[in-house]
Amino acid sequence: MSKNKKSLQDLTLLDRFLFAEVMEDPKTFENILSIILGEDISIKGRPQSEHESRTSPLKRQVRLDVWAEDETDAVYNVEAQKENPEIKIFHSNC
Repeated sequence: MSKNKKSLQDLTLLDRFLFAEVMEDPKTFENILSIILGEDISIKGRPQSEHESRTSPLKRQVRLDVWAEDETDAVYNVEAQKENPEIKIFHSNC
């Protein structure tokens, strides 16, 4: 089963590979969040693409597109939706 491969010039932010590569850069991640949310965001460490999370060993894991935590321990999950082109941000202060 062969898939058509796109050249780098043909990729957009909605392509999984480019989205993950761009969003793993801490400054880019902070800038995008700050623009969309309208407030300054300062994350701790590096954003992680394909981050897996599980709340209990007995439950299934969840795979998050790009995950990061800010200085106030707020968690951000950023996902690109290809079917309905948009970028979604899920934010939690757990």
